[in-house]
Amino acid sequence: MTSFNDDSYPEWAQASSLTREYYEFEWGRRLCEESELYELIALLGFQAGLNWSMVLNKRERLREVFHNFAPDAVAQFDHDDIEGMLHDKTLIRNRRKLSAAVHNAKAIVMLREHGGISALVWAHEPDNPTQCETVTALIETTPEITELAQELKAHDFTMVGPRMVAALAQAIGMVPAVKRRSNAA
Repeated sequence: MTSFNDDSYPEWAQASSLTREYYEFEWGRRLCEESELYELIALLGFQAGLNWSMVLNKRERLREVFHNFAPDAVAQFDHDDIEGMLHDKTLIRNRRKLSAAVHNAKAIVMLREHGGISALVWAHEPDNPTQCETVTALIETTPEITELAQELKAHDFTMVGPRMVAALAQAIGMVPAVKRRSNAA
């Protein structure tokens, strides 16, 4: 594994061996499969207000509970399933985030009628993305990020604002990662 004494690595990737491994082997890898994109959208939703290390630490358990992020299975979850998850100390127990993950699974299933999540996401790939200093600059200079956020919302997704979509676009290699060591604005 690469040495992380190098300023070229983002601060979040230096938090633990798990974040370093994620950065080395997953970050920036093109994702096109429905379940992979759904997992990342759900995990980024769980990350809101938290650090990525915490989400990665709970990822395996989230995969178990969310049936490996199979949208058809998660779309069947109901109020009682969410209530049960709220009592599971091994999860991120936030009603809004859990509900969003279930809601977005339903949106992904419905989106199949319109070509699917992969087609929607990759239709917004910028022609000439530039590396920016901050997430704010990335959003400001890459209109496709805001357009994708708006289109996801139009297809009934929730918790998919421009900041989350900017994180998604970086994570799937659609745009270069921001230069700043921290992914904060």
